[in-house]
Amino acid sequence: MVLNWTVEVVINLLSGIPYLLAFYLLFNHFKKHKDNIILSLMITWLAYGFFWISNGLAYLYLNTEIFRYNKFFLIVASYSLIVGFDYMMHERINPFELSFITLFNGLILFVIFDDESVTIDTLYNGDLTVSHQGVVRDLLTILGLFISAIYLYYTFRIYSDSTDKYKKYASLLFLGSILFGPVVIISFFFQLGKTIPGIAALISGIGVLFMAIAIQKSPQLIYLLSVKAIKLSIIDEESGLTLYSYDWSQDLMNVENTLISSVIGSISSFTKEVFQKGQVREISLSESIIYIFESDRKSVVYGK
Repeated sequence: MVLNWTVEVVINLLSGIPYLLAFYLLFNHFKKHKDNIILSLMITWLAYGFFWISNGLAYLYLNTEIFRYNKFFLIVASYSLIVGFDYMMHERINPFELSFITLFNGLILFVIFDDESVTIDTLYNGDLTVSHQGVVRDLLTILGLFISAIYLYYTFRIYSDSTDKYKKYASLLFLGSILFGPVVIISFFFQLGKTIPGIAALISGIGVLFMAIAIQKSPQLIYLLSVKAIKLSIIDEESGLTLYSYDWSQDLMNVENTLISSVIGSISSFTKEVFQKGQVREISLSESIIYIFESDRKSVVYGK
C-alpha cells in the first residue's frame, strides 16, 4: 500500500498533540479539584485531539470511512463543550442549546452515511485528500459556527468581567477562542485548506494550547461567570460598626453584622501589625472569596 504522505497529513497528525497536552494539563487540575467544568473541557479537547489525528490518518490512507466516522468525535466534543460552558455560566445545563446541538447532530448522522457525502479530492498543489461535499458539509459548517459563537461569547464575557489581576490570562483565553473557533470556521468555509494544507488543524491546535495555558495558570477564570454576590457590608474602621449591610443570600441573613465586622477588623489589624505589607485585599476560601476595599475611614466588604 502506498501511503499518501503530504504536508496536510503531517500537520493534522501533529495538531492532535496540543489537544492531548491541553487534556493532560486539565487532568492534573481535575485530580485535585473534581469539577464538572474541568471534566467537560477535558472531554472536549480529548475528542478534538482524536478528531484531528483521525483526520490525518484518513488523509494518509485516503480512507473515506475513517473520515466519515471521525465525526463522532466532533459530536462528543459539541455536547461536552456546551455542557461545560453552561455549568460555567449558569451552573446548570441550558435545554435550548442542548436541543439545538442534538438536532444538528442528528441531521449530520442522517446524511453522513450517504455515499456521496465523502469524496477523494485534489488540493491546489496536486496532493490527494479526503473531503465532505453537499449537505453534510453545510451542516458541519453551521454546527461549527454555532459552537464558535457560543465559545467566543463566553470567553469574551470572561475577558470583559475579569479584573486587572486576571486580565492577562483572560486575554490569552479569548485569543485562543478566536483561533479555535472563528478563524478555523472561516478557513473551512472558504476552503483555505486547499491552498494552505492543514491550516485549520494548525490554527486550532495553537488556539487550544493558549486556552489550556490560561486555565492552568489562572483556573479562577472558568468560575468567573457563575460568581454571585452574597453579602455587602460597609464598616467604619474606627468604631467597628456596620454602617450598611445588604444580603443577597438567605443563609447569611441571620449572621450578626457585628461578628463580621469584628472578624474582618481583627484580620486587617493583625496583617498590618505583623507583616506590615499593606492592606488585606481579599480572603480566599475553598468555595468563596471575600473582597475588602478601603477608603480613608470605611472598609467595604464584598463577599461572593
